[in-house]
This record gives sequence, C-alpha cells and structure tokens, in this order.
Amino acid sequence: MGKLLWRAVRGRFLAVSAVSMVVTAAILRDEGGGGRWATILPVFLGGALVHAGSNLWNDYADELNGADRANREWSPFNGGSRVIQDGLLAVGTIRLMALVCFAAAMALALLLAPDKGPAVPLLTLVGIGVALGYSSPPLWLGSRGLGELAVGMAFGPLLAEGTAVAISGRFSPAVFGLSLPLGLLVAAILVLNEIPDLAADRTAGKRTLAVRYGASAAIRIYRALLFGAFFLLGCFLLWAPGGGRYWLGMLALPPAFFLGRQAGRVKPTADEVFRALAGGTICLHLFLGFLLVLGALL
Repeated sequence: MGKLLWRAVRGRFLAVSAVSMVVTAAILRDEGGGGRWATILPVFLGGALVHAGSNLWNDYADELNGADRANREWSPFNGGSRVIQDGLLAVGTIRLMALVCFAAAMALALLLAPDKGPAVPLLTLVGIGVALGYSSPPLWLGSRGLGELAVGMAFGPLLAEGTAVAISGRFSPAVFGLSLPLGLLVAAILVLNEIPDLAADRTAGKRTLAVRYGASAAIRIYRALLFGAFFLLGCFLLWAPGGGRYWLGMLALPPAFFLGRQAGRVKPTADEVFRALAGGTICLHLFLGFLLVLGALL
C-alpha cells in the first residue's frame, strides 16, 4: 500500500517543493530568524501535503477531461501517475485523497496562525487555490496559457514566502529574490513535460503553451525560462544587499547551457531524449537549490 500511495502522489517529485522550503529555511537561519524544529517540521509537512494534493487533484482532473486516458506518450515525468488508468485506484479515491491532503495542510496552517499570524493560512489557501485552478474549471489555468506561470510562481515565491512567514512570522526580500529563479526552473520543467503530452492535451481541450504554439515554440520557451532563471539570479547577485554571497548558484549555469542545447533534440514523444532532459532539468533545479543553501550557510 505504501508503494501505491507513493506512486499516486508522485512522491519522487515532492523534492521540487522541498527545494524552495529548504532554501528559505537556510536564508532565514542566515538572517537570524531560522525558527525551531518544532515549527519547521510542520511547515515542511504542510508544503509537502499541498504538493501531494496538487498532484492527486491533477490526476483526478485529467481523468475527467480525458487527457491522461488519451495519452500514449507517458513516462515517469509526464502523463500523471497512471494509478487510475492502470485500475489501481478509483477516480473518487484520488479525489478524496487530494481533499484530505489539502485539509491536513490547512489544519497545520491554522495551528501556526496564532503564533505566526493570519498570513500563514491565507497563503496556504492561495496555494490550494492555484492547485485547483490549474487543473479544473472554472479557472483551468493549465488550459488558458497561464498554468506554466502560475505553477512556477506557486513553487517559487508563493511557497518560499509562505515558508518564511510560517517559520519566522515575516516576509523576507532575500527569500523572494532567490525564489524567482527557482520558480522559473519549475515552469521550465512543466513546459518541457507538456511536449510529449501535446496530442493528448489537444484532444482533451487543454490548451497548454505547447498546444497553443507547437513543440518548437515550447522548446524556445523552455530555453527562455532556463536562462531567465540565471538572469534573475545574476540581477540578485549584483543589486540585492548581501546578494553576492550567493554566487555559488551561478555554478549551475553550465549545466543549464547543456540542457538548453539538448532541448533541440526533443520531439513530441516520451523517448529517451525527452526522459534524459526531463530528469536533467529536475536535477538542475535541485542543484541550484543546493548551491543557494551552501551560499546561505557558508
């Protein structure tokens, strides 16, 4: 059962949200507001629950609209967890699991609110709203060409500043500045994953950026997001007070150049080229987060 639940929530990808939270905790520690483990652990758990709920709700919504059922180019990186399509869990069970995750995250946020302020549950509610709005009507941001930006900002500034408020009770300009590159890399991951999903998403009426503009344009957007992340990081290093100490983050730029070059080989199929690039982009995000943590701690 544990393996099935892990697969259903796409547990291996929860590290993506953990990056923003760990970087935030490291920055706050450097600023003298790192908080206690008794506070940090519930915050991390709450973030993981929202992420897990988002993945579950996306599977539920994409079963209803037919996108995952129509997908013939799925892989461990795209096309959902496939637990519904493989008959392992019912669609109603996935919906219930998602709602339980969201409710548990809100409960944790409300427990922190008396000490850290009402911004904690408010930001948690916004995060849940983005998760629902990305996958489902009436917003259905993923079908309006807004889903990529919304997800990038949710996993970047929203999650990072939500973590900062939940741990320290305040917003942090440094957290905001460094969360922007991380958010753009998450958006790049999403745009890349949409390329093999293109045919199924078009059938389901999901007008992602790849569906709207085609695979070639999606690759250009992917590259722009990669290098935009490091442009923003460079701006932070140059102009943010104390930003220079995070120069280690630029060590992730050469791998980004390599991934950008390899992107030209990606086709609308979940082949080995796509899988290598998808895995590499996730690793780039993790690597940048690791370097930013080192910059905060050294």
